Amino acid sequence: MILASARQYCGRADNDAEAIVLNGTMPSTLMRYMQLQEQKKQSDKYSKKLEIGIQRLKAILAAEMGTSCKAVCDMDGSRYTLTYNPVRKMIVDKDNLARLKLQYPEIYEQFVTVSEFRTFHVKCSGQVFLQHLLIKIIGLLPGGYRNGQLLSMVLRTAARSCH
Repeated sequence: MILASARQYCGRADNDAEAIVLNGTMPSTLMRYMQLQEQKKQSDKYSKKLEIGIQRLKAILAAEMGTSCKAVCDMDGSRYTLTYNPVRKMIVDKDNLARLKLQYPEIYEQFVTVSEFRTFHVKCSGQVFLQHLLIKIIGLLPGGYRNGQLLSMVLRTAARSCH
């Protein structure tokens, strides 16, 4: 949503525009962005482990339900109702969409919508940048973490992002 607002304010992307140099407060903004990105990555790993556990337990419960769409469980004074209902929706898969375009191009053009979006990536290059990044990150860590496991993780992540 914020990037959409920026796009609306700045206009469409220009692939031929020169790269700009980030000065002023932008280097620290970039460092904070990279820190948050690493925190999110760690959180996503944990979330993925939770999701795997949830899906495994869901499969066990669904297998127990068999062909039934509803199950009940009385536990600790509460009644739990599980439902596993079929959902049907109309879709046009990729192959049929390609066939539609070939066989009925006028109809395809009437209903197809072209959208444009921009992707945002940060790519690190060069040892000087890596050293600067590590100094910034180490400076932001609480004292007790500067020699610990978190620092090792940050150093490995920073090294991977620059290769």
